[in-house]
Amino acid sequence: MRRFLKKRFRVTVLALLLLFIGGYIAYRVMLDPELIRQKARHTLSEMLGVEVEVIGARFHPLSGLYIDEVAIPVVFDGKRQVLARLYDLQPVHYVASLFTGRLNIRELRAGKLALNLARAADGSINLKPIIDTLRSRPPTRALLPTIRVGNLELTYHDEMTLDRQGEPFDIKLLGVLATLTPRPGEHILDVALAVDDPQLGRWQVREATVDVKTGEVAFVAESNRLPINEALRDRLGGRG
Repeated sequence: MRRFLKKRFRVTVLALLLLFIGGYIAYRVMLDPELIRQKARHTLSEMLGVEVEVIGARFHPLSGLYIDEVAIPVVFDGKRQVLARLYDLQPVHYVASLFTGRLNIRELRAGKLALNLARAADGSINLKPIIDTLRSRPPTRALLPTIRVGNLELTYHDEMTLDRQGEPFDIKLLGVLATLTPRPGEHILDVALAVDDPQLGRWQVREATVDVKTGEVAFVAESNRLPINEALRDRLGGRG
């Protein structure tokens, strides 16, 4: 009887040891940083409808998934350009999806987003490939995960609108907090913005909705009192 118990104990210990080693190997293989980077690239590319570039991705059991940088390139006005760069991303996701070919992301938190919007002389905009993807997506699921940005830098270049010097309109917004929340089952995005700009002052956009199907935008904006000076006139005129 004692010999039988010893043998059974050794078999149990060996099985647990093999299970631990197998689990550790699977963990190291499935959570390899390069493999996670490829999964993140595949997921985000499918989500946006354009091939994105993911630079640096890793997973830690305590801090979760972290992505250093994501670049979103598009072909616009006959040239390849970067529409947006996101930095310091922390996706909120279902952990089990790490062991599949696609990440199931519920929310995307970015420390910084540099967004470069542009409109060409023919009226086309560089955001069109992503808008077309969202329009074609059935509203049976959320169009996108909720996106929260701690620091949005927005640059807008418009070839159809000219400033007082006859040059294309350009404007840049700094220090913007932004949240984009999709409505489940609809082609509508709820947007909230809070701006703290040295010249434009503090203002916020609330109750903003964007209907990606029709292109309709509605919002309510509030701001503090703005001192109208030459620098502000130049800024609003597209010269800064």
